[in-house]
Amino acid sequence: MATTTPTQIRIEKNTKKQAVELLEGLGINLSDAVNMFLKQVILQNGIPFEVKYPEYKSEVSEDMEDLNT
Repeated sequence: MATTTPTQIRIEKNTKKQAVELLEGLGINLSDAVNMFLKQVILQNGIPFEVKYPEYKSEVSEDMEDLNT
């Protein structure tokens, strides 16, 4: 078994709660999920998913712009 090292990270309370509930349903704890993510970062040589703004339908984008004006 690999040795582990304690690591502290800051996560928004609600984000953590939602993630833990979802992960428990999958039979995975938060520590295992973080380890899986970090191993993918290493394998992919970067973040293992696209980081970009979400794309909305044109009607939603227009409504959002109207709210900002």
